[in-house]
Order: sequence, then C-alpha cells, then structure tokens
Amino acid sequence: MGGPMTKGTRTTMDRFEGFADREGRFFRALARNQRREWFAAHRRQYEEGWLEPMKGLLAEVRERLDRLFPHHPLGAPKVFRIHRDVRFAKDKSPYKTHIGGYVAIDGAGDGPAVPAALYVHIGASERFVAAGQYMMQPDQLARFREAVLDERRGGELTALLRKLERAGFTVGSHDVLQRVPRGIDPAHPRAELLKRKGLIVTFPEPPRNLLVSRAFVDAPTGGLARRDAWTVAAIGAALATSVLALYAQTRAFGFLNLDDDYLLVRRPIVSDGLSWRGVWWALSSVEVDWRPLTWLSHMVDFSVFGADPGPQHLVNAAIHAANGVLLFLALRALTGDLWPSALVAGLFALHPLRVESVAWMSERKDVLSGLFWMLTLLAYAAFARRPSRARYAVVAAAFVAGLMSKTMLVSLPLVLLLLDLWPLGRVRSAPDPLVVEKLPLLAISAAAAGLTVFAQQGMDAVRSLDQLSTAWRIVNVPLAYCTYLYQTLWPVRLAFFYPHPGMIPGTRVGDYLSPAVGGTVLLATITLLCVAAVRRRPYLLVGWLWYLVALLPVIGVLQVGEQPHADRFTYLPMIGVYVMAAWALRDAISHRPGLVAAAVVGSAVVLVAAAALSWRQIGTWQNSRRLAEHAIAVTDRNYFAHQTLGNALRNSGDLEAAQQHLEEALRIKPDSGYALEQLGLLLEQRGDRRAAADSYEKALRAGWRSFYVRLHLAAIRRDEGNLDAAIELWTAELRDEPDNAQLRVDLGTALAQQRRYAEAIVHFRHLVELAPNAPEAHNALGVVLAKAGQLDEAAVQFEQ
Repeated sequence: MGGPMTKGTRTTMDRFEGFADREGRFFRALARNQRREWFAAHRRQYEEGWLEPMKGLLAEVRERLDRLFPHHPLGAPKVFRIHRDVRFAKDKSPYKTHIGGYVAIDGAGDGPAVPAALYVHIGASERFVAAGQYMMQPDQLARFREAVLDERRGGELTALLRKLERAGFTVGSHDVLQRVPRGIDPAHPRAELLKRKGLIVTFPEPPRNLLVSRAFVDAPTGGLARRDAWTVAAIGAALATSVLALYAQTRAFGFLNLDDDYLLVRRPIVSDGLSWRGVWWALSSVEVDWRPLTWLSHMVDFSVFGADPGPQHLVNAAIHAANGVLLFLALRALTGDLWPSALVAGLFALHPLRVESVAWMSERKDVLSGLFWMLTLLAYAAFARRPSRARYAVVAAAFVAGLMSKTMLVSLPLVLLLLDLWPLGRVRSAPDPLVVEKLPLLAISAAAAGLTVFAQQGMDAVRSLDQLSTAWRIVNVPLAYCTYLYQTLWPVRLAFFYPHPGMIPGTRVGDYLSPAVGGTVLLATITLLCVAAVRRRPYLLVGWLWYLVALLPVIGVLQVGEQPHADRFTYLPMIGVYVMAAWALRDAISHRPGLVAAAVVGSAVVLVAAAALSWRQIGTWQNSRRLAEHAIAVTDRNYFAHQTLGNALRNSGDLEAAQQHLEEALRIKPDSGYALEQLGLLLEQRGDRRAAADSYEKALRAGWRSFYVRLHLAAIRRDEGNLDAAIELWTAELRDEPDNAQLRVDLGTALAQQRRYAEAIVHFRHLVELAPNAPEAHNALGVVLAKAGQLDEAAVQFEQ
C-alpha cells in the first residue's frame, strides 16, 4: 500500500464522471479475445474507460470515508492489475474480465488479508461493492475471535451485523469452518461468527445505470453520508436551540456588583469599546490575569451594544451554545460514536452547573476559553488521523488562544495525552513519543501558569498560609472533588459563592478531617476501579483522569479567592465524568439491546430535568440582590452573600436593610475587608463620617487593599485637617494607581497646602502628562509653579 494521501488530492483524475458503458462491453470482448495482441490494441480503451475512472472513483470515495475512520488513517486507493497470475492456474487466460480496487487502512499491508474500508468490483457479468477483511492471517484471526468472545465487543459486532442485514447488506467471508474452533462451546451464541476466517459485508447491488453516472460516487457512501449528515445537523441544531432558549431570559439581566462593576462598567479602557490603546492594554495587562482575548471580546461588546448588558449576556449564551455543538462534533470526530457524543454534549450544555459561567458577564473567560478547548479537540482529532506540522500548528494555535482567554486550560496537553490512550488508540507500547509530541504545549502551559500566579499574587488574590493553612488546603482537595460529583448528580442549592470554612474565624480543621478521609477513600476507590477496567473499558479511566487533571489548577492547593469550590470551575472538567456515563450506557446497551428504549427515555428525562433546573437557576442571576438572597437561602454562614446583598441594598437606597446585612457579614467574619468598606460607605451616606472612618481603618488593618477605602478615608482626614494622614493614604494608593488623575490632583493640592511645592509640582506634571489637552491640569500646574516662584514656566502653563 502507498502512504497516506493528503485530503483533496487525486491519483490521476480530478473527478469521477462514470465508466465507459453500463454493460461492461469491454470486458465481454476481452473474455472472447484473451490475446495479448488484442489487449495491446485496446489498451487505451481500457485505461480511459475503466482504469482512470476507477482511480478517480476510489480517490473521491476515500475522502468521504476518511471521517468515518477517526482512529486509523486510510491509505492511497489501489487498483488491481488486469493481468492474471497464471503460474499455478489451469486456466492460462492472461487477463481478468473485471476491474477491482480498494481503499484500505494505511499501513495494514497488502493482498487479500488487508482490511479494506471499501472494495469495488465491476466486470462483464458482475458488479458489487464490499468492505471488511476477505481473509485473516492467523494473528488477525486470533484477535478477531477474542473480540467475538468478549461480551461487550462481540455483542456490539453482532448487533451491528444484524442491523446491516436488515438494511439489505450481505454478511460473508472467504472461508467458514465446519465446526467452532477447538475449546469453544458449540452452543456459544456467536458460534457462527467464530467459524468465519474473514468478515466482509457486501452492499446492495448498485443499478447498472449508475456505472455511467457521477452518482455512482454516492452508491457506497452517499445514503449513509447524507443520513449521517442530517442526523449530525439535527443534533447540533437541537443543542444550540435548547441553550439559546434556556438563556434567552438573560436578555433582561443587568450587570452585577460582582466583578462586572469593577472589571467592566467602571473600567474605561474596556467600557469605551475597542481601540488600539485597548488592544495594547489587553495584550500587556496582568492586573487581574493575562486574558487578552477575553478583554478584547468585552471591548467589542461595548463597541457594538454600548452599555446595554442584555445583548452582552446573549453573546455569552451564544458562545456556550457553540461550545455544546463543537463538543459534540469533537467527540464524534475522536470516537466515531454519534449518540454517546450527543449525550455528553447535552449534559454539558444543559446542566445547572454551567449557569454561573454563562449568566455571569465577568465569566466570559469560561465560555470563551471553552470555545478554544473544543476547537483544540477538533484540531487534535484531525492531527491524530494524519500527523503533520501544519495540523500540529493548528492545535497549538487553538490552545494558545484558549490560554489567552483563561489560563485554566494549562491542563489541556495532559487531556490530549489521555485521548491518545482512548479513543484514538495511539498508545502502542511506550508512550514516550506521544509525551515528546506534547512538550511544546506543556512548555506553553508552564509559561502561562507562571504568568497567572504572578498576576494574581499582585492582586492579592492568592491566599497566604497565614490566611489559609496548609492543612485546610489539603483537607479541601478531596472535599471539593466529591462536592462537584455530588452537585453533578444532585444539582440543587447551587450558589454563586460557597464560604470556605477555613476563612471563618472559630472553625476547626479537625472537624473536617473525617469527611476528607472518606472523600479520599472514595476518590481512590474510583481510580482503582477505572485502572482495573482499562483494558475492557478504557473510557472510564480516561474520563476520570480528565476530571481529576482538568480541575487541578483550581482545586485549592494554590488558593485563589475565598471559596472552597465554585460552580464555574466545573465548566470543562466535568466533561470527563459525562464521557464515563455516556459510554458506560452505550456498553450496557450493547450487552442488552433490550435496554435501548429505557436508555433513550432515561436520557431524555435527565436532559429535560437538567434544563428545568437550569432555567430556575438562571433566574437567580437576574440582579445582584436576587442572586445574594438566593445564596443566603441555600447556604450557611455566607458572609460574602450578606455583604454582596448589603452593597446592592445600599446602592438602591435601602440603607437600614443594607446595614443589617453588612453587620451580619461582619458577625460571621469580623475581618472581612469588603464588608467593612461597604459599611464605611453606608455610614458616610448617613452622615456619620467618624464611624465611617473607624470602619475604613479596620478594613486597612485587615489587609484590605481598596481604592475606595483609602480615597474615602483620606478625604475624611483631609476635611478633619489631618493633611499628614491624608497624604500618607493618597501616597500609598498611588503605588497601586500611578495613573489615577484624581489621586494626583488630591495629593498635589494637599502638598501645596503644606507648602511642599517641589513635591506638588511632580504630581501636577504627571497630571499634565495624563491629560495633556485638559486646561484644568495645566492651570493647576501653573498655580503651584507660581507659588514656587517659577513664574516663567507658570506663564507657559497658563497659556496652555
């Protein structure tokens, strides 16, 4: 066999247009004239009318069949020679009276023992199309019988052959034993299969009129391809429609005071829309995390929709819908299995644990990175079939784009290694070449992970050991893994925030040791069972390790934020668990075909129930108040929900209710900097600036780094006449906000009031650099220059 062909190439012809005639007159004439002189005189008739069309036909059919063999590349089409081997034959006729050719699995050898994806045979009196293995070598036959004896694989094969026979195909083989092989029970339910020494499936005979028509290209694959394409399209449409219908209600939702305010609405570089300055900022900023594509997507939203949050919510929903469809297509490409892939995609798209990632505007990074995760899987399926540098570059590009959306994708190269085991079957003996193949991707992951840790440490998002001990981190790992599994099976009482017990004063880690030990035992048991079943059911180990590995970046060893677990963290990892369930169900059906109806009904019920729960959960994200009230109702000691609700109530003017919730948050967690900040702002609104200052001071002592706390406290100290304290606060804030114009004004003014003109001039010069076209900035600089005696330069600034 030749090497693999590149898609789109042809052996000789560009396009099959039909054979010379429908009756095979050339072969009938050849049967009557088995002389070399006659064939030499008619060679051109054979080559142009039959040989070249056969090559073109096989080349086109091969392209159509390629996607049906995701695990094995197809080789170049081969047409048998028309010359007969007459060395040991009684019939010395030199020529065959037919033409035959096939498309085989690449690298599987040559001759009658090669497994053929398709064989086409046309002659004077016969025409047929078949697929399979005409004759098996002893080692192939041994593997075939082992598979037939296996309950799962043998059951699947039997069910498939029956389905083909009902569709009009004929099942046969080169030779059949009279009895079952030695050592096998003659009454074995698959005894007839075990007698076979090959296995071929012959298609329904194509009509003769197709021989001269381009439509013959469709004879072997057309009906299957069209039916499969319609089914895939219908499933994709159902997935997309279901997701968009579920999340249509978010069109009426607003921005939340959970990151939306800080990251999007009040961040002019984002809310002003897309600009070259914004592009540069997105690419260079590591203030929160390095996620330039996510920032750019938000800028595009503001450019197109303005400050209206409704359409921006629908963009999140559309990306999630696309992710569901792409996951289905990726699993279909990787495994070749239609309905398990559809079930996994349905569970992914409709499960309530996805709601947080889709309904929360600030979590655009989840759905956008998920988009590139799915595209990476699709690209990797193509690469695994036919490795090439170009295809590897596509995989790497999709992966890098995912990391530029959210760096949680650092685990994706390891997931690709798992897919090499199953379903791709690329692990033969030593996996070393596959590991080497992933090294560039792993190096990119390491760089992205390092950049993320650096960025989040700069934001004080990473919790120190003083804030959360090593013991708490270790205990939380099995608890988080098990919690996600429980929430997947029973997705109720979901909240936007779950309080970490280690963050609440008075909670002892010892009280959580027993559940942690139990969770560890459960996780270890599942892992051992998956390892034990890896030969018969490799999808269990692959799916389970997908889940474990993909969650590693957010499992809490490197604690980011104050939560022990979060719904949004399951967006991609939980796909592995869905894979385990879907392919286990497929295996159960293959063993007991009578379960098909129950499986279909059960799957439909699960998906409808998931969608119903998601609809209700989506509604809780309508606004900050409703979201926080729901979290308080379904969780205990949720200080974060109380302070979020307090903030929402304060913004709506309900100061009394707001104060109650903020004080409740501080009762649970007295060192909550955010609650102290919000309480200070509320007390200022009520006119009690002294109490507000006390609250701000407590927030700062708790290590809370907030622009608002320092700014408001500095203003209070300034109004009290304590300029030294105000200057100290403004200076501290300036280290974090060096380009904040208002800070430069306040600090420069205070320094000028203390006659510290040289220092004031520095700040007003920086102000002019920040706002070169603002007359107020030049005037302020001119005033302080004049007070410092620098009248000429002051005059220049006044002229500006």
